[in-house]
Amino acid sequence: MQLLRGNYAPIPTIYKDDAEQSIDYEAITAHVHNILKAGVVGIVAQGSTAEHVALSQEEKNNITKATRKVIDDNKLSAPLIAGVGAQSTWEAVKRSKEAASNGANFVLALPPSYFAGSLNEEALTSYYSVLADKSPLPVLIYSFPAVTSGINLSSDTIARLAKHKNIVGIKQTDHDVGKMARLTELRETDNFAVFAGASDYLLGALAVGAEGSITGAANFAPELVASLQKAYDNGDQALALKLQRKLAHLEGSVMKGGIPAIKYATFCVYGQNPAARHPVPLLSEAMQNSIKAAFK
Repeated sequence: MQLLRGNYAPIPTIYKDDAEQSIDYEAITAHVHNILKAGVVGIVAQGSTAEHVALSQEEKNNITKATRKVIDDNKLSAPLIAGVGAQSTWEAVKRSKEAASNGANFVLALPPSYFAGSLNEEALTSYYSVLADKSPLPVLIYSFPAVTSGINLSSDTIARLAKHKNIVGIKQTDHDVGKMARLTELRETDNFAVFAGASDYLLGALAVGAEGSITGAANFAPELVASLQKAYDNGDQALALKLQRKLAHLEGSVMKGGIPAIKYATFCVYGQNPAARHPVPLLSEAMQNSIKAAFK
């Protein structure tokens, strides 16, 4: 399967309302089906929006399996990307093999960061190179300095990694549109795809050559995200700008509240349990009201 142009949803993990917050696989698969029908082109399981650091490996594997099943049962062609980032190369390799056996098409890997002070660009290049050598699935780099102790690979390092035949793209939650512009040049020579890590600047990312986004907003505003990209791809710049302004306002309101806000915004649209895994609290009433106002 090829990576498709468009917008991917890093799906949230939905919990049952029980003491252990067990996984509600039925609610997750219903959500996957809903957003794919609404225009999302692919799914990311075990991303940051999924609270992957709060899940056991067994839970992650089962979510990937359940997502694969709903895609197949509905005869959809959506790529499934599984997050496999780990604090050692060998654990990331193991997780990539499990992702393949559970039905993923690609893997997405954060850099290891617990010992960030010892990880220079040479070490991080080795991490991604070995992972790509060993992974049965194509690898996307996940750049998210805010959760990886500030690790932010340079454009030159990423360009070198893009030459590996099994490294096929990047999710840029570094939000660096200048870096996106530099990296989109690699599409022609190395078949390397660039995705924005949010969609409140999707129009800017598309303008410099990005394929789309991997955005939490695709969980609560999938039609808006898809319509924006469709307008841009059809050459309707005025409509694309109008939709971008709406999306930037909505997404900006939600992102002030982090994961609880993404889950609450998704609840507003689809009605599933908005709780994050304990001890992360529910969204404050003030933030809930702010998000409701933004939706209006």
